[in-house]
Amino acid sequence: MDALWAKLKDRADIIYAVDDFDYGAREFGIRDDSGYALAFGAPSTTA
Repeated sequence: MDALWAKLKDRADIIYAVDDFDYGAREFGIRDDSGYALAFGAPSTTA
């Protein structure tokens, strides 16, 4: 997850930065060239 974020963060329109959410996921959101919102997530490793 963090490796993908590192590759995309300076090249994409960021909707929200990578973060650990209360519902147990680590994710981030970007907007693609067509204007679609894309979310990338994985289970959070924090307790």
